[in-house]
Amino acid sequence: MATSTKSNPGNFFEDFKPGETLIHATPQTVTEGDIALYRALTGNRYAQYSSAEFAKGAGLPGLCADPLHAFHIVFGKTVPDISLNAVANLGYADGRILRPVEPGDTLRASSEVIGVKENSNGKTGVVWVRTKGVNQRGEEVISYVRWVMINKRNAASPAPEEVMTVEEAEHQIATRLYQNTAKVHFDAHGQKASRFGKRLIYGGVVISIARSLAFNGLENAGQILAINAGTHVNPLFAGDTIYAWSEVLAKAELSETCGALRLRLVAVKDADPGAFIHKDEAGKHDPRVLLDFDYWAAIPRAR
Repeated sequence: MATSTKSNPGNFFEDFKPGETLIHATPQTVTEGDIALYRALTGNRYAQYSSAEFAKGAGLPGLCADPLHAFHIVFGKTVPDISLNAVANLGYADGRILRPVEPGDTLRASSEVIGVKENSNGKTGVVWVRTKGVNQRGEEVISYVRWVMINKRNAASPAPEEVMTVEEAEHQIATRLYQNTAKVHFDAHGQKASRFGKRLIYGGVVISIARSLAFNGLENAGQILAINAGTHVNPLFAGDTIYAWSEVLAKAELSETCGALRLRLVAVKDADPGAFIHKDEAGKHDPRVLLDFDYWAAIPRAR
């Protein structure tokens, strides 16, 4: 007797073809409750995402979702098609924050496969995608490139052509909020046989917590304008403690009232951030570094 399953096995490395576009399922409407829960989960204290009046004064239409919240939602849409069988998410580039996401906006996502490369072990490969998130009017809200290491279905098949301690419950709630269903984050039993022997915490949790930790000293730089690059250097596990430090890389004048800072945000695990742990003399990241995140943020100019 033939049997079938209703579960989604997801795409493996061999399934991705450069040039194909994947339309992701399950659009998500952002509510004020989502925004409040995001604040509670991450400790976000930036004024424009806490006060509707402040947000209006800052040029936003009202209380909106933090751009990273919108990023996680769009990212979550892509997981069933892109990274359900991921070993790890590796990095980001060319991130563009194009318009605010208000309560009531519905986000949907699509991804174009822009590159594939089999790894030397023959068991995994890296897939590059360009993802776009749009609202209910078809207006592009966010776009970014990311690359992810994905298991092969069959190792013999040919490659395609071409300071916050994070607990189990917290990271699972956050990852469910973004509707990210990757097995590597939820399947405790299955991950016992993985390279790390346990579940990984979604890298987006690290980004949001690290940025929330950056609040002190950067209170006025709450609006992300663009993501230049981002690398998940090492994995985070439940029980690990995140520390973070920021470096101002550049600044720009946007108008008479507003400027922009280019910032490097580095998250480290179980280490003193005051030591500014980053890379060694050879340019290799320290094993305690979790995240190396390069972005632009708006900041008011003194009057």
